[in-house]
Amino acid sequence: MDITERKRREERLQTLYARLQLALDVSDTGTFDWEIQAGEVIWDETSERLFGYEPGGFPGTFAAWAQHVHPDDLPGAREDIEQAIENQEKYKTEFRVQIPGGQQRWIEAQGVVEYDDRGEPIRMLGIHTDITERKKREQTLREAKERAEEAARLKSAMLANMSHEIRTPLTSITGFSEVLEQNLSGQHGDFATKIRKSSERLQRTLESVLHLSKLESSVHKLEREEVSLRAVVEDVTAALRDDLTEKSLALQTEIPDSPVSGISNEDALHRICRNLLENAIKFTPAGGCVGIRLLDEGRSATLEIEDSGIGMDPENVPGLFQAFRQESEGMAREYEGSGLGLSIVKRLTDELGGEVDVETEKGEGTCFAVTLPLTDDAHERSDETVGG
Repeated sequence: MDITERKRREERLQTLYARLQLALDVSDTGTFDWEIQAGEVIWDETSERLFGYEPGGFPGTFAAWAQHVHPDDLPGAREDIEQAIENQEKYKTEFRVQIPGGQQRWIEAQGVVEYDDRGEPIRMLGIHTDITERKKREQTLREAKERAEEAARLKSAMLANMSHEIRTPLTSITGFSEVLEQNLSGQHGDFATKIRKSSERLQRTLESVLHLSKLESSVHKLEREEVSLRAVVEDVTAALRDDLTEKSLALQTEIPDSPVSGISNEDALHRICRNLLENAIKFTPAGGCVGIRLLDEGRSATLEIEDSGIGMDPENVPGLFQAFRQESEGMAREYEGSGLGLSIVKRLTDELGGEVDVETEKGEGTCFAVTLPLTDDAHERSDETVGG
């Protein structure tokens, strides 16, 4: 009889078996075969080794398996087996194994159940995989997460205390310096002005640090309400009018007659607009130009703030929104500032579900474009993204 085809099938099966065995060995996985009605269990040598048995030393009973499962994990493992059999679903569980000598090993067990014509379970075929190293990595990550959360909690507490301890004397310094400005003249009056400006700068830095800390700790949730972006832009522009005048900067505005209203957070929008406009004023030399454009796009709006300032190398844009980062850094930097303004802009924009784009060229100026959604559904999607 010609048995060529049969031999080919046998060779293919042997090849497939060899590949399967290689995969099991590489993943440190053993097999089991449980005859449910008879109560007999067959393990390969890998499963025996994973449970601490010598080759051929496994008694072949369900009780012998249960004896090596950690007592705290045994009830859950039994329940997973019963649910898999009862619901005719895949069996999957994790448990610790007690190895002779006091060692422990984490095992992931998976299997499928076979049933007879009457629907009675007759057999479970499955695998045991050593996941001890994975569990160690998970434990390391959990501990690192807990340490990070504790550090964040301590940082928040420290910043809250620092806020109180610094703000109280700082308020007094600012107030008394203003009184001195009004009553002194000449060089002494100039000293009082410098004291006031320095205290105000320190106050802004402190507020930026505290605000960024709240954003990073996720305790700062932005409430949504009906807001007019046009009103926000006009308020910020009016507040910084003196700064523009002091540097003889021309201000060009393109603002629609409509209020450009939508569902957003007024404080966040105010801070975004102010930080960007302050940046434009800071980095634009005297006699330059600053432009503000507000574009109403229906379900969204775009705020553009452009300047004719020093600009920057486009290669530095990716790190522009990192906290405490500036293109020029160190004691010899030309421009003052904490480097937190743009980081806060980015975080607030993300939480509002918007996007920030930057176009810049060294010596040619910079344009920031903040696109923000103005609808409830857009904000709900952004909340899911931030929380998820």
